[in-house]
Amino acid sequence: MVGCEICGKEAGQGKKIRTDGCEMIVCEDCASFGIQVKEKRNQDSSSKSFSGKGMSAFSQSHLVDDYGKRIRQAREKQGWTLEDLGKKVFEKSSYVHRVEAQQIKPSDKLAKKLEDCLGISLGKTGSREENDFEAVRGEEKGITLWDIAKKKKGEEE
Repeated sequence: MVGCEICGKEAGQGKKIRTDGCEMIVCEDCASFGIQVKEKRNQDSSSKSFSGKGMSAFSQSHLVDDYGKRIRQAREKQGWTLEDLGKKVFEKSSYVHRVEAQQIKPSDKLAKKLEDCLGISLGKTGSREENDFEAVRGEEKGITLWDIAKKKKGEEE
């Protein structure tokens, strides 16, 4: 049994409503004070995977295996604490610690910030496809659809 968050009386199972941007469980009488929120079914936890903020599968496969060790060694070489590094890359120190401990993988954006800030490389080098596209483009700004089209056209000729 749940108590109504508006009037306080017992609400039985209660109804979940949204009012003024807040969700609350209320009794049948108070349900008219807001919009009823439909319950979302929970996904099976085995199908969920956490890989860090915005991390793409492409980037995960190109991240070096010892990225945490590289980050920690470079940070210590600079004489910085986790808090110092967190401030420099605009992340919480606890998040930076989890990346450094390899509990999570950094996003593309964070990996780039860490590389620039610490002067290290976190990506695997020598990917044939990546090097082919860099040769076509002549710079490191990422692969575009135009690059792919030019590469394919060059292969056909």
